[in-house]
Parts: sequence; structure tokens; C-alpha cells
Amino acid sequence: SDPEDAAKLPAVIFLHGAAGNAMSWWQQIPTLSVAHRCITFDSRGFYRSADVTGEGVLRFIDDLEALIEHLRLPRVSLVAQSMGGRAAMAYAVRHPDRVSALVMANT
Repeated sequence: SDPEDAAKLPAVIFLHGAAGNAMSWWQQIPTLSVAHRCITFDSRGFYRSADVTGEGVLRFIDDLEALIEHLRLPRVSLVAQSMGGRAAMAYAVRHPDRVSALVMANT
């Protein structure tokens, strides 16, 4: 989501599972985007995100870190389903001061 004042809203990043992609969260975004900056992305090697190096899952954590840095997000809430939980948990362990909340579903 990207409401006009999105930069002022708390950021929530959604990490999809192995059978999903960024669109996996389409039912949650309309409600949550009223009060949050909702960010979804395709993990490396899924749907629109190419895995040009062939490293796939080995780079998920680095990719999440790079996304957060690129968007200049000081703190985030992470919502992860299944496979996405690995990167979300690892990011929270590496950067506990930058994670407001961690939600793990079927992980």
C-alpha cells in the first residue's frame, strides 16, 4: 500500500510462503493499510523476482535486510507465513532493536 502519508505510518512487511508470492496477502492489505504502510514482495526465485545467482533461500535474509535499508525503514513489523518465517526470524534476531512486532503463521 502507499497512501499519501505512508512514510508517517508504521511499516509492516509481509513475507510469503513457498507456495505463494507478494499477492498472498491481498485479503489483509486493504484493512491493515488504513493504519500501516503495508509492504509485500516476491522472495528471490518466486513469481516476479528472479534468482539470477541460484542462491535462492540462502539469500532471503540478506534480501529482507536490503529491502528495509532501501526503503529507509527505521523499525518494522514482520508478518511471515511458512517459508517467510526463516527470514523474518533471522532478521529479528540480527536486528531486535528494529523490529516492532513479529508474527509467525504456519512457520
